[in-house]
Amino acid sequence: MDEALAEVGDKSWYLRQLEQAQVFRANDDCSLSIQRLMSQACRPLHEVKSTVAVLLDAQFAVPECGKASSLCKLASEGKLDEFPYEIRFLVDIIVNTLGDGFIDVLKVVYFEKPVPRNIVMKVCAGDAYVPQKTAETLEPSDSKSSWNPENDILSEGIKFINSQAPDCDSRNEQTYWIMASIKPESGTPIAGWPETKVRLMAQNKSRGVRGAVPMNEFPLHSLSLKEPLWERILPWVYPLLMTSAMMIFGCAGAGKTPTMIVLAMAMGRYHVRRLNLVGVQPGWRRAKSLDNFRQRMPQIQEGLFLDDPTRRKLDISDLKSFVTADEDQTTEGRYDDAKQLRNQFRGIASNEIGDDPAPSEHTETTLTHDAFMKVIKPFFEGDLEKDVMAVLKRSVIFVLCETALYLRLPSEKKSGMIHRICIQDIHSDMLADDDKPLYGQYKTGVTILGENFRRGVEREQALIDASMEKLATFRKKEDFVAHADHELQQWLMPRRVLPSSSSSSEADVPPTVPFSVQLASPTQPRRRLLSSSAFVYPTPGRRVRQKQSQPQPAEEIEQVHNPVHETEQPSQEIQQVPSPVDTTEQSQPVQETEEVRSPEDKMDVMDPDEEAAAYMHV
Repeated sequence: MDEALAEVGDKSWYLRQLEQAQVFRANDDCSLSIQRLMSQACRPLHEVKSTVAVLLDAQFAVPECGKASSLCKLASEGKLDEFPYEIRFLVDIIVNTLGDGFIDVLKVVYFEKPVPRNIVMKVCAGDAYVPQKTAETLEPSDSKSSWNPENDILSEGIKFINSQAPDCDSRNEQTYWIMASIKPESGTPIAGWPETKVRLMAQNKSRGVRGAVPMNEFPLHSLSLKEPLWERILPWVYPLLMTSAMMIFGCAGAGKTPTMIVLAMAMGRYHVRRLNLVGVQPGWRRAKSLDNFRQRMPQIQEGLFLDDPTRRKLDISDLKSFVTADEDQTTEGRYDDAKQLRNQFRGIASNEIGDDPAPSEHTETTLTHDAFMKVIKPFFEGDLEKDVMAVLKRSVIFVLCETALYLRLPSEKKSGMIHRICIQDIHSDMLADDDKPLYGQYKTGVTILGENFRRGVEREQALIDASMEKLATFRKKEDFVAHADHELQQWLMPRRVLPSSSSSSEADVPPTVPFSVQLASPTQPRRRLLSSSAFVYPTPGRRVRQKQSQPQPAEEIEQVHNPVHETEQPSQEIQQVPSPVDTTEQSQPVQETEEVRSPEDKMDVMDPDEEAAAYMHV
């Protein structure tokens, strides 16, 4: 039976009527008998409820009526009438000699069409059975050869299939490659392998490349970005990417895609070093829908990059699940869900942004929450505010507008700080000029690493290690975010210390103003600063018109201190002094006299501009 199964296995057979019987004899040493075959592989006819297509007519312990050789001779000569009645047949027959003068006879009757059970019962001369199981399930084959190659040969063959097998089989390209490669004389690592095994491996490879495939080569690193980005901003961003997603919004040409790939590769290198992964490479998988991530199992060193997704096809619940990087998550797919691993890099880039905020909605270094929500509203159109805040809680967001880069660290509060950065035109293009030619060649299909690529990667990983150590010093993630916001604002708006004036020394105590002074706006008229007490103007004789003047005669000083009465006539010298008001009749200006007073009576009045300058200097 083993020889018969090996001969007819994996082939299609059909029934045809023979003009002459084909008789052969085989010595079978197996323990499978006709009685066991009927009891384990067949069922009695009375258990059949409908029709029968194949009938087995078994007769057990029939007395021998001749040797098997003589019976075969009669069958080959067509002398069927000379057979005993029990074995007289016009159908297939199996005769099993028991060796004690008895034989078991099994007739196999085939019907062209299914026949009702009651009619079939009249055909049988012995016990009627119908097939139920195949013979392979009864007796395991000991002589059947098993394919069990060594591990090294198996590994080499699988690598050969993964690298050489065609992905498409629409025109039997894959089938031809398999049939040609498994021939013993082909000389390939899979020569002599079973076709079914090779075909299964090739089909597995084809299914794996249908979605987003991993990419492992990229010529840029973190230091390929502009210096303010990798030196001042990314040290606060990299630690947050372990538990948060990265979202970049902006117009085309701002460098969103290369920046996202740089971040994915940087975190992939960090995971490989952190987990001591062997035989794997950092990479990224890029797609425009979450369904394209379901064909492959996720790897922690392979970042997921959702590039310009269609929001009407992306539910907010799936978006929230995708940006939750601190847990294993699943997102809805067409046939099955797509899975994401914890701490795996996840990024989203989109062109859907609003207009640039108005100058009244931001300061020099910050942006209001309402203005920020207006900018990202096109991406979250139709979503509830609480769902949007849940996404903002789990994401680091870059918004590239026409005038500035807006940065928001993960926070579920509306009071979360939005930084406004417009240094070195970072909002126009985040890539540095040095490595732009390498990125241009990469887009044409040529990957060339720069001379300083290895050193740049080492500095990048050292930067990430230092940032992770900084994060470990904080008890909560929120404390780290608050500290990062403070440090970014200190960088964007440093303190400005005014130098001391030339007339003052460093040891002098700075003057203080005991009362508040309100400065006038540019639209208001200039007016004198008022003190907290009323200012009393002195008499005309005590007014000070000039800081320095010529000395006065003793008679004039005496006249000022002792004014004359109305009845007394002034002296001739006093009458010759013109009035300060009557200036039209004088051709030459006359200097006014300065009153000479004691230090106790002298009043120091500052000029209004000098007084304001002294106050601002404080």
